[in-house]
Amino acid sequence: MPRKTVEKNRTEFLEAIDRLRDFVAIVEGRKDRSALKTLGIYNVIAINGRPLIEVVHEAKDLGGVPVILTDFDRKGREIAGRLNALFQAYKIHPNQQLRCRIMEFGKNRIEDFRLTGAERPGLDLIKESDSHGKAGAHFNKVYYKGPHKGKRGSGKAGRHWGYFWPD
Repeated sequence: MPRKTVEKNRTEFLEAIDRLRDFVAIVEGRKDRSALKTLGIYNVIAINGRPLIEVVHEAKDLGGVPVILTDFDRKGREIAGRLNALFQAYKIHPNQQLRCRIMEFGKNRIEDFRLTGAERPGLDLIKESDSHGKAGAHFNKVYYKGPHKGKRGSGKAGRHWGYFWPD
């Protein structure tokens, strides 16, 4: 990418982040919240699996205009649509233009906008791609690929299914 294009994108990104500081950002989880904090945005509400009506009431109590910054994948767009409908029922109009503006920067997840302390003055994005594997609570679980194809049934812990503990 030519240097002028990179500088233009950085400038547009800085402008979008500056505008976001004036709103209440609603994100899906704690990683998204911490990513926005690295950008200097502290007025953030994380859903964290709570009922969406609680999130709407919390945003209403904080005042200000909300910006729904759920991830830009199918699930995130679905949550954003439900939140938008709930806000509309309370006569609150979230800023959809800023959400669309942030979507234009090519990231699928809000946590991909995380910055390190050394990069904050220049605001260079850390992650260049969205190549995330699925890692849940059991990211180190190893599945036995023998004749039983991962089925439980032997009663012996660790034979078909267990945890990998490095020595």
